[in-house]
Amino acid sequence: MKYSFRADVKIYSKKNKYEIHFAKHFWSQIAGIVSAMKNAYKRANKPLSLYWIDTRPEVKQAEQLLAWAAKRAIPAPIRGPVMLCIRTGQRNDLDNLCGSIFDALELSGRIANDKQIIRAEIERVPDFKGLEIAIIEWEPKEAA
Repeated sequence: MKYSFRADVKIYSKKNKYEIHFAKHFWSQIAGIVSAMKNAYKRANKPLSLYWIDTRPEVKQAEQLLAWAAKRAIPAPIRGPVMLCIRTGQRNDLDNLCGSIFDALELSGRIANDKQIIRAEIERVPDFKGLEIAIIEWEPKEAA
């Protein structure tokens, strides 16, 4: 059976959209300190950054290792559109896995931007060890 639908809506990446919320009781304890720091930084004409969100070190390391493997496998940067075929036995969310793979390919310099990826197929294979990635330079089908 096939199910399909269309929706005229722009989808935003959750990966790049964050909000930080503080519990009211915690905020009541720090609000005065934050306000004083804001004023001090404003007087010094400096940007204020009290917190940041970053990728965990193990994620960065995995992306660096994958980028290194891509550099070894792909002799030169690919300029045009590509298709990815991914096989994994990992049990993580496939969308997060794709995001890390896309970021690693950019990091490798073998693709300039993940916008080059026009098709991606991912398959979770039980008892499969490791990660297998095929990158295929996209050849548009000629009109019949």
